[in-house]
Amino acid sequence: MTQTFHEARFGASEKPPTEFVAPLSSMCLGAVAEHFAERPSFAGVPAKFRKRLCEMLPMPPELPLHVSAPLVSEEDYWKRLCMAKWPSAASQEHDHSWKVMYFEKLLEEHLEGYDGSPASREELLALLQVSKDFVFKLKVRQFIARGEVAFLFEMLPNLYSFSVTYGSRSVGMEYDRTAFGMKLGDCEALAKAVLVTPSLTSLKLNENLLDDEKVRRLTVGLRTNNTLTDVDLSHNMISDRGVRSLCKWVAEGQVLQGLVLNDNRVYAEGAKYIGRALQVNSTLLSLSLRLNRLGDKGGRYVFEGLKTNPSLVSLSLSGNGLEAEAARVFGAMARVNSSLQKLDLSGNKLADDGGQVVRAGLDENRCLTSLDVRGNGLSRDLESSIRSAVAHNFAYQRQKAQQRKAAARAAQLDAAEADA
Repeated sequence: MTQTFHEARFGASEKPPTEFVAPLSSMCLGAVAEHFAERPSFAGVPAKFRKRLCEMLPMPPELPLHVSAPLVSEEDYWKRLCMAKWPSAASQEHDHSWKVMYFEKLLEEHLEGYDGSPASREELLALLQVSKDFVFKLKVRQFIARGEVAFLFEMLPNLYSFSVTYGSRSVGMEYDRTAFGMKLGDCEALAKAVLVTPSLTSLKLNENLLDDEKVRRLTVGLRTNNTLTDVDLSHNMISDRGVRSLCKWVAEGQVLQGLVLNDNRVYAEGAKYIGRALQVNSTLLSLSLRLNRLGDKGGRYVFEGLKTNPSLVSLSLSGNGLEAEAARVFGAMARVNSSLQKLDLSGNKLADDGGQVVRAGLDENRCLTSLDVRGNGLSRDLESSIRSAVAHNFAYQRQKAQQRKAAARAAQLDAAEADA
């Protein structure tokens, strides 16, 4: 009969112990973890035991965030908190940091439930104070509070991206149209708020029922802000007068690099203001006007503005009803513009007449490396010819980039030899 290890070592008559005494280090770590809220310190804990101690620390509310936030840097601890609260979450969208993810998502949830009452405000301010060093991006899917929001930017010195949709997502049978979107007072409050932010570079106000007057009031703050580089106002009700207000800001050309106005109500008159702004702007790199109502005339205005624009790299005019006349102005622009690299003309009405002009314009252009003309009623051969011309430009630009890289490397070697 096979003997167990205990029988072979101590004999069959002696009863095996029910449990073994834990190592002294484990007992000490357990005691430190249990009383960490009262004595929050890693002093005296050897470095090799810190990770193990963090695995034993309790979660909130047993261990308050104002205690753990400044002291606990181990990602495993914050991953444990994230997985307990959001089982399917991933840290990739939060700078690959579980700690950043925890505080950003927690703050988003509090903002979505914030109703502006004194109790709710006190709770939010306490969370902002704890999380201010770990919040960089916020995406608030509903914001039911109205009024002053400057305190949010003042208390988050590292916030660089803010996306917010005003109103309530789940209304059920208590539907109230006035609860959706931004009001004039919200726009004025946000215009003041962007003046106090030291770090905000990206602002997204999608689906906020923004109209021309609201945009005009919002632009008052945008024109004096010197940090915003990307603004997204998609899926609103902005028309030509609102675009005129925005274009005054674009024409000033301070730091804005990306503007998105997809799915609004911009017509040819608005496109005229955009074209004029592009003629004098030298900072904008990306502009998207997809799913508006520019028409053939509006397309001409935009391409006219690009003839003298030195900076725009990416442009989308998809789904705007452009026809052959706009394509003619594109051909003239393509011969003189040396910055535009990516253009989306899909879902328009160019037909073969307009497609032939686009193809002819590419013969004298080496900058466009991406051009989408799907959904324009072009023949298969013509569409294939346009793709081939763009592919040739792509290969040409890649070769030039490799040559510049080789030249820079050679210059570095020559400088190193000269110093030697």
